[in-house]
Amino acid sequence: MPAFLAFMLLVQGDADDTLLSIAEQESRKGRFVTAVVMYDPRHRSVRSGPRFTEITKELGLYEYWIDAGPPDFCAEEPDAHVCQALAAG
Repeated sequence: MPAFLAFMLLVQGDADDTLLSIAEQESRKGRFVTAVVMYDPRHRSVRSGPRFTEITKELGLYEYWIDAGPPDFCAEEPDAHVCQALAAG
């Protein structure tokens, strides 16, 4: 099964560890095209830890947020690891 399909099926459940594992594997390949699914407001726990921050770095999003400002979800999730890292500069 393609990674994007597995990810989209799993995102409906409570499989944060598996979701992050798929995202890590695919982001290292530079082709994680379903990254937008990770911003679903129902899955804050996926964004809460350092694994998500590392995925955003692999995808080039972290550097983009340094230049453009933090992502919108940081307004509601200021304690998320990536939001804290961006705020710390």
